[in-house]
Amino acid sequence: MQESGSKLVAYNKYGVLYTKVDRKDGTIRYRLHPQKVNPLHENLDFVDIEMSKEDGKWKINDAEIVEAIYADYFF
Repeated sequence: MQESGSKLVAYNKYGVLYTKVDRKDGTIRYRLHPQKVNPLHENLDFVDIEMSKEDGKWKINDAEIVEAIYADYFF
């Protein structure tokens, strides 16, 4: 996200960086990384998401923003 004048600009194009399936818990976890980065904005934020399937539909259990400094650690 970046502030531009009086507007707030959010980059919403992400790709999947890691995935982790836990068959025991019936969950999937994945980390998203920004696809488009403004060169003036050095702070990259990743997003960790955990989902599970309930009644045949995928539900998001948890979502967390991860700063780039911690991005080497995956769950």
